Amino acid sequence: MPSSKLGAFFAECRTIMWYDQYCENYYTRGFKRYAPEAVLDDLLQMNADLYAIYATNQWGLAYYDSDFLPKYAPLGEHDYLAEVVDGLRAHGKHIIAYMNWLDSRHPEWRWHKLNSSNAVSRPTEDLVEIPMYAQQDKGPVYAVEYGDWFLPCINSPRREEILRIATEVASRYPVDALHLDMFFNPGICVCPYCQETLQRIVGDEPVTYQAVCDHWDEYLAWRQQTSASLIAQLAEIAHAHGKALAPNSFCPIYMDPLIAVSSQWWPHIDSYVTEAWLRLCPQYADVHSSTITAKWVRSVPKPALFLVTGQHPGFSHATLAAPEYAMHAASVRSNGRPTLGSCGQGPYPTTSTSPRAIAYIRDLFSQYAAQTEGAARETVKQVALLWSEDTWGYYEPGEDSRAYRYEFLGYARALLEGHRIFDVLIDSQITTIDDLAPYGLLILPNVACLGDELADLVTAYVQQGGKLLATAETSLCDGEGRHREELALAEVLGVTYQGRFHWPTCYLEDKGEPCPCPSEAMIVQATAADVLQHLIAPDPDYPNEGTGIDLVPGAHTEHPALTSHRYGQGEAWYLAATLGKASYRYGYFRMAHLLEDLLNRLCLEQRYRLEAPKSVEIHMEQDEQGTRYVHLVNLTTPHAVPAREIVRSINEIVTLHGVRLLLRDHVPYEAITCDGAEITVEPCHEGVWVSVAALEDGCTIVVPAGAN
Repeated sequence: MPSSKLGAFFAECRTIMWYDQYCENYYTRGFKRYAPEAVLDDLLQMNADLYAIYATNQWGLAYYDSDFLPKYAPLGEHDYLAEVVDGLRAHGKHIIAYMNWLDSRHPEWRWHKLNSSNAVSRPTEDLVEIPMYAQQDKGPVYAVEYGDWFLPCINSPRREEILRIATEVASRYPVDALHLDMFFNPGICVCPYCQETLQRIVGDEPVTYQAVCDHWDEYLAWRQQTSASLIAQLAEIAHAHGKALAPNSFCPIYMDPLIAVSSQWWPHIDSYVTEAWLRLCPQYADVHSSTITAKWVRSVPKPALFLVTGQHPGFSHATLAAPEYAMHAASVRSNGRPTLGSCGQGPYPTTSTSPRAIAYIRDLFSQYAAQTEGAARETVKQVALLWSEDTWGYYEPGEDSRAYRYEFLGYARALLEGHRIFDVLIDSQITTIDDLAPYGLLILPNVACLGDELADLVTAYVQQGGKLLATAETSLCDGEGRHREELALAEVLGVTYQGRFHWPTCYLEDKGEPCPCPSEAMIVQATAADVLQHLIAPDPDYPNEGTGIDLVPGAHTEHPALTSHRYGQGEAWYLAATLGKASYRYGYFRMAHLLEDLLNRLCLEQRYRLEAPKSVEIHMEQDEQGTRYVHLVNLTTPHAVPAREIVRSINEIVTLHGVRLLLRDHVPYEAITCDGAEITVEPCHEGVWVSVAALEDGCTIVVPAGAN
């Protein structure tokens, strides 16, 4: 799936300024300090390679002279898009024209959410028209607060309007690319534009939440096709006018499948745009989230734009602290070096920008550009963690779809905190055995929905000597969520599936004292596998002890908890419990220790050993000449952030002393260098010890070719 030549410039851009020019639609004195030369001066001070400039805003208003769309009234005769674009063009900058799906003009287009109770959340009809737009004679505009924008249904006439906007912008302005933001509905919509298709999907039944869930494969396929079809139409318009298309494609790890953004977008887009999720998803994103997102995006066959989003909501004009910028930058420069940008820290409604934001962003961009020079590199392949788009989409019908994501994130966190080198692989991108063969270990974290072709590739991978770890209901369903009679990998794993454990909590053996695992567990029977541990049931005399999560451990059951099976030249391990989900969800230290112990048993002997806190990540790349780049990323902050209610800025990365890396290679130690920290290198009988004098946000240890 090669990228369009129109998008080739993305790979050349190291930095992007996402210039979020928010301004409430009812402000009569918005843009009161607007002067094109002042805006241009702010933008050029940040010195990005690429800029995203608003053509329309979150209220569905134009910042340019549209034939049909109301223009933001305080702009008067100014064509903001033309003036800013022309100024940037004169300085040789690349530009994305920003369009937003949100609106404040057509309440009849808004989506209607069907809740699990079958109640429908209908948007308010208590709206006030803004008089200052009447003279434009382009329809009413309603006063809407920041964050309360109209969200049109993805099947509404807003689709045709977006295509008209794209055509106007692409045909009139010398931009390099078009962008569409916020194109999704985060739930089941039952508005009039969806009713006919919903009724066809559920048949003679009433359209209820459960009825839609009962026909989930057909429903989700329709939603994804509907979403992708608009992206395809936008691509046709953009490409016909010599522009690239780079919509906000998000990251599924931190969103529900009901957003309907899928890999069906990928053939049409020229760059994959996503945001950092630490601030956007405070419910369950942690400080590793940028690393995990960067690893995921690296598997998408497109140039990537990675946007660091600010302290949303409420601080949309304020800058992040410089150490938080540095933390994100260290994570992504160590994992594919996508184009890095600042997002959600736009200018004030006056159009002036925070001087502190300008200074911080300028420094961020300057440092990132310098640190990401050089030819492309490949990852050093040791462990592969599979992300299953099929399982994400079909395993858990409805709104609550975190079980698979938590299991995936639990193993990602365990690998990172255990200082393991790993890649994230996306199921749709695995087409031959060569995609799996380089890895010593493949982890399938409750990959319940596994298509026949991928199951065959996993089988061949183990037969040819690979090591597999599968958990819970891996391969119980096909690629569209339909249950099989037996696990597709039953022969490989040496177990047969019997059903789900009837308790919501099980216990796992842990050095003589059972450890709670408050998550789903499966009942399997070992047919050829060796049983290493059995599930421990809660004591039935105390069924409601405490919270119902940590009950009272009871007797060992006959049901296997952990098995191993020699298959062909390889080995397959199976864990019946969703330990990754439990560990990620509850953060209990003993669960984390169990995961660490399991990975220590499974992982191949490593050619390195890192002596550092768990808050230090290690990543490894290699160039065509064989030079290795060992990235150390320091995520040590003095407090946990973010939180659900109480949030603090990441205003410090704690400098670490005494971090040591053992490289089990025989290379002249004088040839090892480091970017970002001072090091000392000492040979030893095992190889070479590299000691980092002071690890700040991160560093890259360069090991020249010739190391064995």
